[in-house]
This record gives sequence, structure tokens and C-alpha cells, in this order.
Amino acid sequence: MNTNEKIKNEAIKRMRQLDLYEEAINKFIQSGTVFKSERTNLSILGIGSSVIGTIYELSNEQKKCISDFEKEYDSMVYHVIETNTEFGLVNDLLYVSNNTDQWEMEQEDLSYKTPCVYCVNTTYPDYSEFGSIAIQSSGGGLIRVG
Repeated sequence: MNTNEKIKNEAIKRMRQLDLYEEAINKFIQSGTVFKSERTNLSILGIGSSVIGTIYELSNEQKKCISDFEKEYDSMVYHVIETNTEFGLVNDLLYVSNNTDQWEMEQEDLSYKTPCVYCVNTTYPDYSEFGSIAIQSSGGGLIRVG
């Protein structure tokens, strides 16, 4: 198995660990298609409302951003979380690096729902950075909660 196959298998493992929508995982397996999650307010009459992560296709701009990131950091992005924050529109890139020595630690972070991501601030690009975020699996997608 070559390095790219190992990285892709690790990404699939992480997608399953995060309980992403199965069809999104299948598309990633078949063609390498990456999807994004966006916060969606779901209101149910008489019950109340909740926030879920809805799965969407990426824009061409997001695809280019991922391609640039993967080339620069020798990594594979497997999902994006798009969130409007007080600091602008942020795309959190969930990725697997080619550094297999870090995978065990990264998997542990995922088990606590605090993955290390690359936060792309599309409103203020100078604020883009690596960091940990808090996430929640919901509705087949992911939402950023901190």
C-alpha cells in the first residue's frame, strides 16, 4: 500500500469515527470527493429547534483552497466545516498529515471531538491558522461548537 492509500484509509477511518453521513464517506472512497458541513437551524413545530450539521458540496473556491493546502502541507483534507463567526467566515479543514507518527495523537483528539484543523478565514485571510476546535456530530454532518 502506498503512502496516499494509507493516508486515504486513515481519512476514511476518521470520517467513520466522526459519524459523517455515509453517502459522503462513500463518495470520498469512490472519487475523493470532499464535502462540507454547515450549521442549519432545524425547527420542528411544537418541539422546538436544534442545530444540525448539513452536508453540502464545496464551492470551486473551497476546492482550490483545499488543493493549495494539500500541496503546501503534504496532507489530505477529508471534510470542511463552514462557520460564520464574529471573526468572519471560517472554513475549518479537517485533514490527515503524511506524518504517521502523529496519527495516534490526532485520533485521540478526535475521540474528544477536538481535532487539529487548519482554519481558513475567508473574510480576513491573515487570521487563517492551525489550531484545535471543538466539534459535535449532528445530522450526519459536523458543527463547530468552540
